[in-house]
Amino acid sequence: MKKITTDPAERKSVRWQVRAKAVVRRAPSPRAISWGRLMTYDRRKQLTGFLFVLPVLLFFAVFNVYPMLKAFQISLFEWDLVSPMKFAGLKNYVSLLSNANFLQSFKVTWYYIVLVYPASWTLGFAVALLLKADFPGRSFFRTAFFLPVVFPIIGVSLAWWVMYQPGGLVDSVVGKTLYWMTRSRYAMPGIAIMEIWRETGYWMILFLVGLQSIHPEYYEAASIDGASPWQVIRYITVPLMRPVFALVVIISLIWGMQVIVPMYVMTHGGPGGTTRSLLMLIYETGLRDWRMGAACAMSVVLLLIMLILTVIQLRLFQERGA
Repeated sequence: MKKITTDPAERKSVRWQVRAKAVVRRAPSPRAISWGRLMTYDRRKQLTGFLFVLPVLLFFAVFNVYPMLKAFQISLFEWDLVSPMKFAGLKNYVSLLSNANFLQSFKVTWYYIVLVYPASWTLGFAVALLLKADFPGRSFFRTAFFLPVVFPIIGVSLAWWVMYQPGGLVDSVVGKTLYWMTRSRYAMPGIAIMEIWRETGYWMILFLVGLQSIHPEYYEAASIDGASPWQVIRYITVPLMRPVFALVVIISLIWGMQVIVPMYVMTHGGPGGTTRSLLMLIYETGLRDWRMGAACAMSVVLLLIMLILTVIQLRLFQERGA
């Protein structure tokens, strides 16, 4: 029979012994202690964030990284999608240097990047500066300029193709029949006019967001110092808008390298290949002529050009911003 003590000090000592034994029984194992030390709060937070991003990373790896690696592999072979692949080494890449269609398509794509998009940037920035001011009907004009961006590119291309027909709306405005879509002299400028009209609203929205992020105190200080509107744009607006300009340049570069729909819908690459973009040539080479090796080689070259130009542009904007 267990002896029951009545001494308060002794009873307190017994209670502490019981608690100590309970703590010893609940003590974690060395493995649990090491895992607890390893998974600190910051590391658990990083792991949680990584688990949330993991589906996107898997999607990017499956549908972007793997196709790029597969395209590079196929570019080293001759393959018509039916016969077994024959190893060709760098033959497909070397042949591009003497391929007149590839050089012409690269020239058309470069025309798009150098002329069409800078013109749409300039108009978009000018419209953004005008529509930044508060005046009656500002929302209507913003919507009107942005509306062409919402329309599907195929529908817009078909509508402009109809307007470019001989005796159509464009010829009525010009006052002369120019046969826009059937003459090499006017085909590419005609497509460029349509693209500038369509893209201006998109760049306008990006520039408006950047302009609204500039604090009004800069403009107040400039007005107190007596700066002219041109000086305000040159020394305040443009330097503070440099991140937006960098984004616009990179987006337009990627879009310009991948342009295909307006040429395909309006001219099918004609007349004489003067409106055939590089992406259209890749499509025709791979899925019409069944020369997948050459088409993949063009795709790899296109990817490398995009990467090089993007890195150069980022470096330039970083140096100017430093």
